[in-house]
Amino acid sequence: MLILSADSLCKDRRPGVRQQLADLQKESGLTLAEAFWGINAIDFAHRSFSGTKLPPPAGDAQEAIVSPDGTEIAFAFHRVGSGLGIARSDGTVIADYRDITDMEDFCWARDKSKLVLRAQLVHSRASRTRSILFILDLISGTTRDIDLEGAVTSQCWSPDSREIVYTSSSGIRIYNLLQNNSRELTQGTDATWSPDGNWIAFPGGDGYHVINPTGGQRKLLFKKKDPYGPILWSPDSRIVAYETPTRNWTLFDPTHLVRIRVRRLADNSDDWVAVVANFQRFVWVQPEHAKR
Repeated sequence: MLILSADSLCKDRRPGVRQQLADLQKESGLTLAEAFWGINAIDFAHRSFSGTKLPPPAGDAQEAIVSPDGTEIAFAFHRVGSGLGIARSDGTVIADYRDITDMEDFCWARDKSKLVLRAQLVHSRASRTRSILFILDLISGTTRDIDLEGAVTSQCWSPDSREIVYTSSSGIRIYNLLQNNSRELTQGTDATWSPDGNWIAFPGGDGYHVINPTGGQRKLLFKKKDPYGPILWSPDSRIVAYETPTRNWTLFDPTHLVRIRVRRLADNSDDWVAVVANFQRFVWVQPEHAKR
C-alpha cells in the first residue's frame, strides 16, 4: 500500500512552472519580453506573444532590449553606424547617443540610470575600429571603459548596482564601479547575476552551474546535456529561463529556432513557453506597480 505524506500531497497539487507563471502574469504582469520591431511579451498560458509594432526609428530596430520594468527600450538605429537610442515603450525617442555605434551587447541597470554595452565608441581612447565593453551613464552621457575583450548578457548587474559580471578572454570577471577595477571569478561564459545577489550562473559541460560572487560554493544548479547560452533569473530568483534547440543545427546556422524553457528551481518543474529566433535579447520584465 502506498502512503503519501501531507507534504507529498501538497507538492503533488502544486501547479507546474508554466501554470505558475501564467498566474503570476495575470496578477502582476510578470513576463519575458524582447524588443524586435516593437515590444513582444510571452503569453505563458498560450505559448504565444502579445505586443504592438512601434513607430520608427525604435520600430525599425533589430538590435534592442527592454528595460526591467518594461517602460523603455535601448536600441540601435536601423542604419549601420547611426548610434544608440533610448525610447519609451510607445516608441517616443527620449535620448540618442550618436558616438556609440555597432552595438553587440546590452545590459540595463535596475534603476535604468546606466547601460553596459559592447559597441564602438567614436570618442574612445581605444581604436574606433574596435568594439569595447563599457558603461554608459544615461543621465550625464559619460562612458567608462571596462574591457576590450569583454561581453555581457542581459542580466549582468549586482543588486546594489555596484558591480558587473562579464566574460573576457580570461573567463568570468567582476568589475567594481567604486574601485574601478575587475577581478577574475572563474572560467566560463554567458554569466548572469541572480536578482537576490547570491549566485552567478553560467553553462558548463554537464549543465548550468552557479558560484557565489565571492568565488566560493560552486555547484551544479541543474543538469542539461550540452548547455549553451545564459540562463535568465526571474525577479525573485526562484525560476530560470534558458534555451534549447528545436532541431539539430549548428551554432553558426543563422536560421535556427530555439525553445525558451522555464524551470522552477525548488522542484525542477520544467516546461517550454515559446519558440524564438534569438533568446539573447529577452529579459524578465516586471512592471513597477507590481513591486509596490
